[in-house]
Amino acid sequence: MNIKYLAYNLFKTDYKKLNEYIKKLSKERKIKKINIIKDLIVCLFKYNTRFLDYFYFKFFNPEVVREKHTNVWDMYVFHNKYNSKNSVILRNKLLFRERYNKFFNYPYFKLDSINKLNELIQWIILHNIEKLVAKEPMGTVGKGVEILKIENRNGNRFINNQQIDSFLKTKFEEGFTLYETFIEQDEVLANIYPHSINTIRVVTFLNNENRVEIWGALLRVGYDKKVDNFDAGGLSARINLDNGIVETSAKIKDPFVSDTFIKHPITGALIKGVKIPFWEEVLDLVTNSALEIKDVRTVGWDVAISKSGPTLIEGNDNWDKTHFELISEIGLNSRIKQLIK
Repeated sequence: MNIKYLAYNLFKTDYKKLNEYIKKLSKERKIKKINIIKDLIVCLFKYNTRFLDYFYFKFFNPEVVREKHTNVWDMYVFHNKYNSKNSVILRNKLLFRERYNKFFNYPYFKLDSINKLNELIQWIILHNIEKLVAKEPMGTVGKGVEILKIENRNGNRFINNQQIDSFLKTKFEEGFTLYETFIEQDEVLANIYPHSINTIRVVTFLNNENRVEIWGALLRVGYDKKVDNFDAGGLSARINLDNGIVETSAKIKDPFVSDTFIKHPITGALIKGVKIPFWEEVLDLVTNSALEIKDVRTVGWDVAISKSGPTLIEGNDNWDKTHFELISEIGLNSRIKQLIK
């Protein structure tokens, strides 16, 4: 085992969550905690399994084939081998927006100086914007993103009962420098859960023949929050690449929730069986996006479906293998090991 990876597991593990999971498993399965801990250590050294992934992939079930799942260290090597330093363009929302702007279908404003505050306000007025998405360029996992509702009171605009100029000045000081108009999503996805922008995660790999391989596609839907992110409690299901139909029931990440959801648990709207609108256009979008920076060869693309068609949201050069494996039900171990040999 690489010493860096061992240190990563020891120092980066959320021990509060780990302890909670050990207690739950011990109580539910009547297994002594010490035996669970021993198995965790065995999996760490034998399979390089991150402590929490032991629970997410249910390695405590005897029928689970542990060898089929990849690990965080191999994914780190994989991402570093195939993605160059140009990955910074994808990690910075402002740089990403500028480089990939042709793949977006909604406007944005870059507030890179407080002196441009009045320009931002005029842009809002000109487009008669009632809802705005504010982003911190380096925010991740749904953090650093706020949805702002703009009220027009006799020609004066307010956000959260504050004058718009003073409110946006505070946001700028907090690091929010990217402002985008709110996406009006296609009614098929809005019907499932209208309180979040429900997106498609598509993982691509640019192979040695310069062809874009699409490894899988997942639907991400908000559960009880305004974000659809799987790590933040959202639902996720697998999409059939050939026809764009959601072919599995949705899951949440909690390893102790065995329920899957054919329908959304809050709205009652169907998830499994839904056909994603503009599916061929989605595949074209991610394929062309994957060819934009050819030395960033593997990306998890987040795509929204607006009323006028698909639009890019983000590109993740260090896409989450746990989410992908759990929902796609595809073990990546053999594929990743082959690519990093």
